[in-house]
Amino acid sequence: MPVAGLPTALEIRDGTIIMTDGTELHDSNDLTLPDLDPLEVASVTVTGNIDSGGNLSVDGDADIGGDAAITGDLAVTGKIDADGGITPVSIGLDIKAGENLAEGDLVYISGWDEGDLMRVASKADADAVGRHAQYIAREAILGGVTGRVFRTYRLTNVNTSAGSVGDPVYLSTTAGGWTLTAPSGSDDTDQIVGRIAVDNAAGEIEFDLLSENGGVAIGSNELQPASVLESKIAPNTLTGLVAANVADANVIGGVPVVHRILVASGANGDVDVTLTHKTRVIDAWAVLKGAGTAGSLITIKNAGNAISDALDVSAGGDRDIFRIGEIDDARHEIAAAGTLRVSKASTGANFPGAEVYVTGLRIA
Repeated sequence: MPVAGLPTALEIRDGTIIMTDGTELHDSNDLTLPDLDPLEVASVTVTGNIDSGGNLSVDGDADIGGDAAITGDLAVTGKIDADGGITPVSIGLDIKAGENLAEGDLVYISGWDEGDLMRVASKADADAVGRHAQYIAREAILGGVTGRVFRTYRLTNVNTSAGSVGDPVYLSTTAGGWTLTAPSGSDDTDQIVGRIAVDNAAGEIEFDLLSENGGVAIGSNELQPASVLESKIAPNTLTGLVAANVADANVIGGVPVVHRILVASGANGDVDVTLTHKTRVIDAWAVLKGAGTAGSLITIKNAGNAISDALDVSAGGDRDIFRIGEIDDARHEIAAAGTLRVSKASTGANFPGAEVYVTGLRIA
């Protein structure tokens, strides 16, 4: 409630507090206010410092030439201009609750209520687009009812035994909630909202949406379409890991993956590659690294079963290219963690060696 007899404006000018009726109240550049529960004025202009022992509510603008130290809550409906700095315990915001809010619920500004001329606050959610925590409710507020939310709060009697004092507290994927474990989903927001103050079964958390405001890592659901440009992708990093599965009659098409396999010269044998993803072999070719020898053959296999025909490279020379001529459609799909095998054989001298390239498509 306004204090009886309090002027609608206070001004400190040349070391003197001036009331609207011209009466001088104090000879100082600073204004020290007790807790008047709260002190409410229409506007305040101070060329020095403000030191309030309690709450300060200003219905207009607060223009402060020095520092503002507010022990309680600071509520200003207009603008705040402090040349030195503002150090309130907390800054509150009058809102209308967009849903039922409980003490300790983390909220974001979800809309505007023109009837009550105030913002609407709803529960923040680490698993939803644009719902980062901005404020915290210090008490329960029913949906559709006006109340006040804050940037800071000491939440007590909560189980923090899984962490230690000073550990970060994160916005949860449960709307309005918090968690001691950073959300790890690819589309989750990783936002630090506070720190553990007391670590036990009846612990305490110091929430601070001001100083922790920079600790946000967004999830993939908050990326705008086409926002990841080529310039943002590190060179020499893309692999078949990001290639999508290619379905039958795919209207967009898919990206082939290529497995480069060195087959060294020497005696008959196999070169095995364990595939990470299920792959359908669609082509293969070999580049010889020396002159072919009698009976030199290369075969592409699914473990011990031939996918391709036996590629005869015996008449080839160094740098010649040979391509398979057949694919067994009963064996061309290699399961995830299955074996892509290249077998070499020669009935004459040692196999000459070759670089073998096997092309495939990732499939489900």
